[in-house]
Amino acid sequence: MSSFIRRHRNKVLWLGGISAAAWLLGKYAKKRIIEMTEQASKDRAAQENLRRRFEQNQQDCTFTVLSMLPILSESLFHDRTAELLVAALQRQKNAAGTDPDAPAPPLSDAATNKYAALSKQEIWNELKIVNFTQLLTALYSVTLLTAMTRVQLNLVGRLIYLDSVLFNPARPEDIALQGSTDKFLPHQTEHRFLTFSWYFLHVGWKQCADRVRNAVESVLGSVPLKKSITAAELNNLLAEIRVRVESDDFTDVRAKPFPFQKYLLPIEDDELTTLEQGGAHVDHTVGTSGRVTDPVLRRLLDECRDIFDAPDFARVVQSALDSVFGIATAHLTADMPVPPSIVEVESEVATGVPMATLLPKAKQLVHGVINGVPNEYIAALSRHAPLQQFATLIYAQFSDHCVE
Repeated sequence: MSSFIRRHRNKVLWLGGISAAAWLLGKYAKKRIIEMTEQASKDRAAQENLRRRFEQNQQDCTFTVLSMLPILSESLFHDRTAELLVAALQRQKNAAGTDPDAPAPPLSDAATNKYAALSKQEIWNELKIVNFTQLLTALYSVTLLTAMTRVQLNLVGRLIYLDSVLFNPARPEDIALQGSTDKFLPHQTEHRFLTFSWYFLHVGWKQCADRVRNAVESVLGSVPLKKSITAAELNNLLAEIRVRVESDDFTDVRAKPFPFQKYLLPIEDDELTTLEQGGAHVDHTVGTSGRVTDPVLRRLLDECRDIFDAPDFARVVQSALDSVFGIATAHLTADMPVPPSIVEVESEVATGVPMATLLPKAKQLVHGVINGVPNEYIAALSRHAPLQQFATLIYAQFSDHCVE
């Protein structure tokens, strides 16, 4: 045996080397397979954690918007112009003797002086402008508030996620949905950042309402109340109003989109004032000369403004407006007679209703937009695909923070 080994020593050594190498390679491959399996498992857990957090964040956005609607409702319905106009019409009706026993709704002296000199036709025309202005303002306000909340909460949610993943010692799959270590985003800074929604709820929506009224007056002001309006004509009128509201140049419908961001955030010199009015604690560490200087809050506000200024945001808002306007238009035209044949489509008598009959519908729809339970407009916006995709892009931009 020993002589055999001596004669074939090289072959034995070569075979032993091959066997040892194969054993080592097999052991290394097994180790790598185990490592890759564990890493794949961790990646899946991290992706699932990210997905759950993102979905939870979008639900939080919807609930946050619903929680702010009562504030918007109080602001929007604080204007009693429509009720005053109806009261003025009733007083004129009583004065003419057509219904002497009907009680006249009480009017303040200021309201009496304001509307007493108007003719019946002027009051009806003003009521038309007010009702449609209020409806369209509600649609714009709900859409802008939803878009703004999506941007704010996804910026916050992204930082909370990074907090939990980078600084929490637990495994990714064990991290709670709301867990964070307060490293990237201190809780007080988060509260201050979200307080900026106060600006739109108390200031920005009024500026939006003024712009909407100007557009409504320019389009509907000359439309007689007795004119028969078809569904197609109503769609065209609302589309023309939208073009005037959403174009930067009110007189040029081909102009670039209007920058709605000026309604969403105050100018930098008014930032500290907005925080104080919104109830947030403000001291010298937050900012000076009216402007926020706290580095984390400053970065959030700057990124928020950059997002609002982006063309993608304008397209998403426009798409979301298409959705809510479609719902409102469907309600306005629900009782309009359907033409029995294509030949009668052009007949206003066959397919239209007087403009005056749309006024109470518009007034009723405002309550559905702001106070509806369940709120189909908020539900539609929560399902709106472009808005969800835009939120995904915001939530998934981790690189800059990870480098820091």
